[in-house]
Amino acid sequence: MVKDKKIFLAQNTNTLEKAIEIGKIWIESKFNIGEQATENTQKKFKFTLYRYINSEDIIPYKISGKSNTYDIQILGYKVNDSSLFTVLLNI
Repeated sequence: MVKDKKIFLAQNTNTLEKAIEIGKIWIESKFNIGEQATENTQKKFKFTLYRYINSEDIIPYKISGKSNTYDIQILGYKVNDSSLFTVLLNI
């Protein structure tokens, strides 16, 4: 994914907690833990969640939590009534 001349790796996962963990570890160590992510996020971090319906219906939500400089960005969407998430990893 490309945004404002930045390139992002898009990592899919099945829970919001895993998406946050993937984003946090990526920023701290530049390592994509992908499917090894766990839901053990002790503290909720501030991040941006984009509700995605289609290319013309994307709404950003600033989610409150522990202040940080991570700028984690996550797309949330549904497939067959299942919530799924894609965390955008800034390359």
